[in-house]
Amino acid sequence: VEDKSVEIGDETTAVEEGMLNVCTKGKYQVEVDVKADPPFGVPCKAKAEYEIVIEPKGCRVDVDISCVDQKGTDCDEIETPSFQCNDGEDFDVVTFTYLGGGCDQSSNTQDT
Repeated sequence: VEDKSVEIGDETTAVEEGMLNVCTKGKYQVEVDVKADPPFGVPCKAKAEYEIVIEPKGCRVDVDISCVDQKGTDCDEIETPSFQCNDGEDFDVVTFTYLGGGCDQSSNTQDT
C-alpha cells in the first residue's frame, strides 16, 4: 500500500483483496505493518499477524452444464436420426463393447 498523509484527528483505510479457495484445506498468514511519522512527535509502529485456517467439512459447488454437438448446436435442437437399419421398428437393445486401452486412444469428443 502506498504512503498516505493524514491530518491530525483524521482516519484512513487501506484495503488489499485476495482470493482463497474455501473448498481446499489450508492455512494462510496475513501480516500488517503500520508506521507513522508525525511531523512534530515521536514515530510509532504497529504490527499484527492473522492466521486464516480453512478446514472444509464439505463443499457446495454451483455448476452450469450446456449440451452442444461438434457444430455448436444445442442438444434439444438436434434432429432425431432416421432409423435406416431397423426396418422402422423401435430399438430395444443397444450394446457397447469395451476394447481396452487408455484415454488417449478414445475417439470420445465429450472431453474436448
